[in-house]
Amino acid sequence: MVVGREAPFLRPAVAEYAWRLRHYAHLDIVGVAPAPWPADPSPVEARRLLAEEAGRVRPHWRGDVRVLLAREGRALASEAVAARLGELEGKGVGSVALLVGGPGGVAAELAREADGLWSLGPATLPHTLAEVVVLEQLYRAYRLLRGEPYHR
Repeated sequence: MVVGREAPFLRPAVAEYAWRLRHYAHLDIVGVAPAPWPADPSPVEARRLLAEEAGRVRPHWRGDVRVLLAREGRALASEAVAARLGELEGKGVGSVALLVGGPGGVAAELAREADGLWSLGPATLPHTLAEVVVLEQLYRAYRLLRGEPYHR
């Protein structure tokens, strides 16, 4: 799930990785509109906007395991992503729900509800670009798990 506006120039990349992933996992991509962020919101206004977004996210962020993409999350090498997916498959986990928050991040209560925090690194990425990176990493992880060529 991605909170943010769709970037038309990234649609082909999202579609390509979604198509590639179909061989390994069922994939649903859900977009949620971000709150209209002012240029410099007060802390009270920011909390209100994040709570508003959380209300739109929560009905869709369902899964046996829920992972939040967050700067303060754990940065994982591709091999570690594959290992974690392998562990979850081994435990019989049926679904993993990933959440890429909006421009203001996510509400603290959503972060507390997450089963894990994953970071793509210290760089700030547009949220729709983060979506492409996540899809690519999932595809790479499945290829690694199956011993298929791709990872270099």
